[in-house]
Amino acid sequence: MLLKLRDGGIENIRTDEDSIRGCETCDYGSKYINTMEITLTKYKVTAVMNQMYEYAVSTDDTLNLFLPNIDQISRMTEDEFIAWFKEWWYNKCDVKIGSDDDNGSRSDGWSYEYGVTFIVKEIEK
Repeated sequence: MLLKLRDGGIENIRTDEDSIRGCETCDYGSKYINTMEITLTKYKVTAVMNQMYEYAVSTDDTLNLFLPNIDQISRMTEDEFIAWFKEWWYNKCDVKIGSDDDNGSRSDGWSYEYGVTFIVKEIEK
């Protein structure tokens, strides 16, 4: 167990990055895909972000999410952790929670094509 929670815990965290090149001169149409999969005792959470031009989430972001917040996370239930992580993921990816729009503008004014997926599956025991 990586981190014990009030009603279970985080058993594993896996991250991955992949990219697809866009235009050879300007990179338009590129896809920079972050995936984070968190296995809890009761759930498996898969969060994916696809953004043009650059990755939305770095290794530093991941470490800075978990390490300074270990005490806070350990006081959460698995459901509370999922809600907390989902809010962080959508804020990091600059997308409103519940948005079905796959195209939009970021708050910095740059227009990006993006796609966000957040899947929670119950683990069958």
